[in-house]
Amino acid sequence: MGLFDKIGEAKAKQDGDYMEAGNYLMRIDRVKQDQNRQKQDLVAVEMTVLKVLGTEEGKKAHKPGESVTRIFPDYGKSKDYFLPEVKAFICAATGCDETEVNGAAVEAIVDPKTQPLAGTIVEVHNKTKLTQQGEPRVRTSFKRSVSFTAILKKVPAEGGLLDENEIKRFWKPGELESLASSETAPAAAA
Repeated sequence: MGLFDKIGEAKAKQDGDYMEAGNYLMRIDRVKQDQNRQKQDLVAVEMTVLKVLGTEEGKKAHKPGESVTRIFPDYGKSKDYFLPEVKAFICAATGCDETEVNGAAVEAIVDPKTQPLAGTIVEVHNKTKLTQQGEPRVRTSFKRSVSFTAILKKVPAEGGLLDENEIKRFWKPGELESLASSETAPAAAA
């Protein structure tokens, strides 16, 4: 049985740890299946911070250009977080409905040769919440993918997306325009 065979049965939900508080635009650089030191399976989403959209007062925040990783660990059958969180991430990053996410789709996303989500821009919200033990933990929520067209237009309703200097920092001249022109309407909905 494959790691993602039962993802079709999972209900998408997000409740991730270990990123700095704040709201961000991030570029997905790679999504990989791996194992931690205890040989537990995990999915890691490696990203680059493009812009800080907001921060929590008094909390450390990521900076543009910083590489961050969101890890979805599979703790086994005792905790039912892994598949729902992976599913919610995929739904936000692709704009698909959770009924469309199956094991084959996830296997394709983590395939090191194809990496279909590499380059996708996502809006990520990280909020500090207290655990049942009263310890602060940052919870990660992938909100949506953001189209290259929306970034190029710098749509004010999008929360003041990247300005010209920020665009130059992360894309070569003409690269963003090329990406925007290749977008298809359903997959690139912002």
